[in-house]
Amino acid sequence: MKYSKILFFLFFVILTNFSSAMVWEFGIRVQNSSNNPISRGIYVYGYNSSTKNYEELYSGYCPDTLIVDSWNAVFNVSGISGNYIYALETLPLYSEYVFRIGNDYSRNVVAFGQGYVDMTMTYTEGSGWGSPSNGSQSTGTWDMKTFTLKNKMGNDYASVSGLIKLNAENINVGYSGIDKYREASTFPHTIYAENQPVGGVDRKWREWVQDGSTSMSKVISSPSSPTLTARYARQYSASISTNLSGGVVYINGSTYNCPTSSSYIYDDLTDNYIAAPDQENNNFSCTFDHWNSGGSYYSSQNTLYFNQPSSSVSFQAVFTKKISNVGEGVTFGTSQNDPIVISWTDNPNATQYKIWRHVRVNGVWQSDQQIATVNTGVGTYTDMDYSLNAWRQGTEIEYDVRADSAGYYTQDSFWSTVYGSVFAKMNNSFAEGIMLEKETPSDYSIGSYPNPFNPITTINYQLPKDGMVTIKVYDVLGKEVATLVNEQKSAGYYKVDFDASRMTSGVYICSIQTSGFNKSIKLLLAK
Repeated sequence: MKYSKILFFLFFVILTNFSSAMVWEFGIRVQNSSNNPISRGIYVYGYNSSTKNYEELYSGYCPDTLIVDSWNAVFNVSGISGNYIYALETLPLYSEYVFRIGNDYSRNVVAFGQGYVDMTMTYTEGSGWGSPSNGSQSTGTWDMKTFTLKNKMGNDYASVSGLIKLNAENINVGYSGIDKYREASTFPHTIYAENQPVGGVDRKWREWVQDGSTSMSKVISSPSSPTLTARYARQYSASISTNLSGGVVYINGSTYNCPTSSSYIYDDLTDNYIAAPDQENNNFSCTFDHWNSGGSYYSSQNTLYFNQPSSSVSFQAVFTKKISNVGEGVTFGTSQNDPIVISWTDNPNATQYKIWRHVRVNGVWQSDQQIATVNTGVGTYTDMDYSLNAWRQGTEIEYDVRADSAGYYTQDSFWSTVYGSVFAKMNNSFAEGIMLEKETPSDYSIGSYPNPFNPITTINYQLPKDGMVTIKVYDVLGKEVATLVNEQKSAGYYKVDFDASRMTSGVYICSIQTSGFNKSIKLLLAK
């Protein structure tokens, strides 16, 4: 009997120690103002830092009697160690926990591993939460806010839903909306919209309806209960090509290279448009002619409009093209009194060039005249009808170099201006006839071509008034070797040949003398 009592005592001591030694993490004493334990509803939350949400882990009543030691609300935490069998709940592991009784809460960050009890805390009715035995704490009055979130996904918004994100939480919601709750201490929060496909149609983000904000992310800084509607448009592809090598088109004010990619029209717009401008393309001047759709003629209107479309579109812009004059870069030689030399930059599509000229006589532009055809690769042409003068001296002349290529001949004119005089060595009578019959020179001039020469050079000269004219040639010693002109002349343009076939190579001086004008030029005979 004596040994039985001893064994019973030892069993009781071991059982008692075993029970109280079982590991539990949170011990809470809920008491009245007289420090007596009382039964109250208690809520436990874990804080999710990604969604910025207090996730409910437990709701229930604690007893008005102590569970263990001084605590009438005891909780285990999963994975920390063994669990106490009389705990109210085994909680998932979080870095932060919130304990709430009524509207009083305590938010606690706990450092686990403090022994078999990691944190204890007292709640006194009427006074609130006391300080915890471990970790940091913030307390306050519970204030739950409501986010009402909606998606308006296009003209079919009543029948579809899409994603909206609250912090890191993806939410599928339509126009009827959904309510999400966040406690005031968890603010600020960020709501995100994103472009997305819904119902087989891409949806383009537009705005937050409530304030017209077009930023896809919206930060709610202060605790509040907002209603937020994300508005989208249905987005349909606009596939545009041309009959050119590439080419450009305009879609809703933006420029796209063809064939287009990532180009769209939208069901919230009544004035979607596609336009095909006239353009330069690979050295061709291209003029819009018509649109094709599905390989057939569609419209000759340069711009197509689409009012709240409900499907994708596909068109080809068809252009007529001719070889371009743009960028040919016409320039002129710089040697005055010599024939005018025209130079240009070759167009890689050209097979030949047509040289055009027109002349301004007594203030009136004469008819355009094609004066030559030049093969590609040459890049220059010498107009033997006119010699080059200083700028704004003499006759105003304009030239145009027009490229031609297998039927894509351009009729467009891009004239370039130079000044000159009728040249003594004319190839045809066109310029000479105009100048001799219709215009009186405005000043005196003398020149020669070719120079150097062998054995003949032509002296061209012009007289603004009637008078006696003498033109003589001298050697370098001043000896007269030829008299070319010695007679009365009327105002006009003249030419005379100097034949030096019986003379030796060297420099000669050609001199003109007339009333009020004397000038000498050098001639170089090179045999």
